[in-house]
Amino acid sequence: MPKSSKKEAKREIHPDHTPELKRVRMIIGQMEGVEKMIKDRRYCPQILQQIKAATSAMNALKMEVLKRHLNECLAESVRAGDNEKLLKQVLEIFQMQISK
Repeated sequence: MPKSSKKEAKREIHPDHTPELKRVRMIIGQMEGVEKMIKDRRYCPQILQQIKAATSAMNALKMEVLKRHLNECLAESVRAGDNEKLLKQVLEIFQMQISK
């Protein structure tokens, strides 16, 4: 079976991440707050605290997307018995998390 191109992969049905948009908007607001704090020359630890909050929110967003991927995309590969695709997807996730 020939490998699918990236263009073909984009045509696959992917999970709905609409629920995560609320979190995305919150992160955007936090980062706009960081920008304002920098422009206002706020105290460094206050800026760092806001960055920490935004980083935590990003990590929570990442976990939600990852959970949905595991529960929907990878589960579909398991149901289909497509072990090669499953392994490829798992390795891709690990590689993204450890690469700098």
